[in-house]
Amino acid sequence: QQWGEVLRDFTMRTQAVSAQLDTWVGEMQAARVAQTHYSWAAYLQALGNLGDEQTLWEAIQTALSDGVALDRHNFSHAIRSLAHNGRSDFAHELWQQMGALGVPSD
Repeated sequence: QQWGEVLRDFTMRTQAVSAQLDTWVGEMQAARVAQTHYSWAAYLQALGNLGDEQTLWEAIQTALSDGVALDRHNFSHAIRSLAHNGRSDFAHELWQQMGALGVPSD
């Protein structure tokens, strides 16, 4: 009977630790996703500011293929930056392709 109590106590403690670990892992994953999202949005805007059409196009495709949860709002800053840098024709073309690439609306 004593071993049964020890085993029950051990099982309860193990389950509690496991639940806490699951919580921490979930929080870390959420933070990583948020950081990834923020990093990609900032990177895309920087490329737009530089007017680097080719690298911006490749970065957008990479972000989408990596499953980064970006919407058109995130891309709009980069595209607007392109337009301000005299690349409005490419910016317009890129905006039109967002739907074809599967980028959700805001």
